[in-house]
Amino acid sequence: MNRQRLLLLAGGLIIVAGLLAVVTSCGGDNDAGITGSRDAGDLVIAVNWGNSRFIPPDAVRIDVAVSGEGLREPVTATIQRPESQTVIRNLPVGFKQVFGEAKNSQGQTVARGSGNTRIDEGQRASVDIVMAEVTPGGGTVLVHTTRGGVPTNADFVAFQDGNGAWQVAQGTGGQYALNITDNDGRYGVAIVCVNGTEVSVSILHATRAELGEIHHECSQPLSQSLVTVSGAIGGLGMGGGATVFLGTGMGFGYPLINTYSLQTVPGTYDLIALRYANLETSTVDKVLIRRNVSATTDTTQDIDFNSAEAFAPEMHTVTVLGATGRAVGSVVFRSNGKTVAGLGWRTDTDTYPGIPTSKLVGNDFHLLSVTDYGSQGVLRTVLRHFKVPADITVSLPDAFVSPEVTTVATAPYARFAASWSAYPDAQAYSLSYHTPTAPMGRSSKRSRQQSGSISWFVALSANWLGANSSYTLPDFSALSGWNNTWGLPAGQVIEWSVLAVSSNRNIPDIVAGLLQQQPVDGLEIRQSGKVGNITP
Repeated sequence: MNRQRLLLLAGGLIIVAGLLAVVTSCGGDNDAGITGSRDAGDLVIAVNWGNSRFIPPDAVRIDVAVSGEGLREPVTATIQRPESQTVIRNLPVGFKQVFGEAKNSQGQTVARGSGNTRIDEGQRASVDIVMAEVTPGGGTVLVHTTRGGVPTNADFVAFQDGNGAWQVAQGTGGQYALNITDNDGRYGVAIVCVNGTEVSVSILHATRAELGEIHHECSQPLSQSLVTVSGAIGGLGMGGGATVFLGTGMGFGYPLINTYSLQTVPGTYDLIALRYANLETSTVDKVLIRRNVSATTDTTQDIDFNSAEAFAPEMHTVTVLGATGRAVGSVVFRSNGKTVAGLGWRTDTDTYPGIPTSKLVGNDFHLLSVTDYGSQGVLRTVLRHFKVPADITVSLPDAFVSPEVTTVATAPYARFAASWSAYPDAQAYSLSYHTPTAPMGRSSKRSRQQSGSISWFVALSANWLGANSSYTLPDFSALSGWNNTWGLPAGQVIEWSVLAVSSNRNIPDIVAGLLQQQPVDGLEIRQSGKVGNITP
């Protein structure tokens, strides 16, 4: 029987955080080891054992681990049936991630999940944990690959069952069913997408309980029949300008010229135009969004920022905590019509322009990105997905300085090993290796495909890693259909990064957020690690 249905513990396992002076006598207390109560709070954990819909009936205890800001190591607690609650005292303020595991009398995990909350001094907070029942043994992992939104087989797909040998996966119409027999549901999948001279190798390792279905979009081929969208621009002032976005194209307009032109892959997209009152400060004072513009052939789209179609953006502040210097940030808007527009971020005033709620439709969303670069290749980033613009405060994660990368092979292609010390709160780790011309942004796509690039990206869930803290790139050379030219070249400089990933959501939401596939409103992804170069 497949027990993979989701269990939403709303009324089942409820985590309530706050400053509580009195706790009922049932359950025990745990001290997090924080001295004093200043800037600290208590985490109260309550369980409704009687709600069998949310807690498997064979569960006899709930093990909880709390990690997050201010904690060097996770703080744990256990609630034994029939106890109904416990309290962890003196947790430091800040974001906290709460992992829950329901276990049976043999100590086997029968359900697990995680949730997030924030401890605020003098205030209460709550979090719901979404848990999935854990089924011992194997099952099927579904992989869906698309190109340009159309289900299409990737150029190569392989998978690993547990710690077994890699094997070629067979798919039809972009659909692959991977038979996983590992008792813990551990698996790996590698997907290769070739677009001209641009090669992308993506490797994911997780467990079935975390991620039983994968959606992967291969880069759309650079069309040799791009369409041109152009037009007049009205309402530009001296010293200002405009940027027009549509599909994969971007054009510019300036005073006295008052026209723009861009090229895009044929399709139907939203047109987004931004007017800058001052180009030097990139101050956006007017926005125009035209939905569902057909650009299947060359077309004209005139823009007038003085018309009723244009509107003023909402201006909001950004506060960054924990930066070593001035953090680099940006805000982009991805419309329901698959157009991405850079809204900017005024670093002189730490403000950004957002799209007002009344102008939002469907799957429109904003994405805030903040990066702090430290010495010796250390970087820390925060990605915040949100629909409605508002004032934002983000806290950069602690530095992750332990990663190292070494060469383990140079033939038939270069392979590397990354190693690190476990990072507190990491839900996953991401590794990347690429030639210097590998994908770094949408605007350079044509030049990348003409000059060639190879990139390898690896995502490892913490549950798949277990106690391990290293990863060596696989050797696919013996597999049918593999091409050694897809491997990283020896004798050339390879840029690498090793990042620890944490979030206020679970693994599927993290994956969707990083790939910008219908991200959850409020999703925050924190990454910390190192970047460097190596010549194999």
